[in-house]
Amino acid sequence: MKRKASSILARPSPYHSSVTLYEATEEATTVRRSKRIKSELGSSTVPLENEQTIEAARPSTSIEATPKKAPRAKLVKVFKMDEESASSSTPSTTEPPKRKRATASPRKPKPIPTALETPHPAPARWQETYDTIKRMRAQIVAPVDTMGCDQAQLKETDPKNQRFSTLVSLMLSSQTKDEVTDAAVTKLRDAVGGSLSVDAILQADESAIADAICKVGFWRRKTE
Repeated sequence: MKRKASSILARPSPYHSSVTLYEATEEATTVRRSKRIKSELGSSTVPLENEQTIEAARPSTSIEATPKKAPRAKLVKVFKMDEESASSSTPSTTEPPKRKRATASPRKPKPIPTALETPHPAPARWQETYDTIKRMRAQIVAPVDTMGCDQAQLKETDPKNQRFSTLVSLMLSSQTKDEVTDAAVTKLRDAVGGSLSVDAILQADESAIADAICKVGFWRRKTE
């Protein structure tokens, strides 16, 4: 694109003495005939008639003015944006109401089988193996024979206290040897008054129970 040589007029700034303002004179402006430029809408073109291009020059370089964008393309784009924002902000009245999902009915618990339909076959020669272990065991006295959980009931006379003492002994035997369990049950019986009963345990102090069974495993939880 050919242009005429620009003439620049320099003058001092009225606001600051060290600033020089440069202005292009009338000879720097040219009038071009109409041409067609592409708009922002796509491949369509918009004619622009008598478009004026003005050169603004600096002291050392000159800047070519870019052609103005088509105003029609801007208006159409803004109008489309307004339509989209209006459609997104205002809900459509023609849409059918959403149906609520039906709540799922509670599942019925599956019955737990208490017996096998087909019993497992008995191991081969199990009776012979059991009798052999029983004969071997009869010659050895283990701690469970004299200090097992079933031995706690032998020191009680009331049948209800016998059942309760067996229950207490079983609770204390978890993660504990039989010798330690039997000693803890004996010490607990003495701490609550000589007999293991529900009333005696309820009336006993928690610290007394803890001191009696502190040798068993997880004695804090078992005290509670």
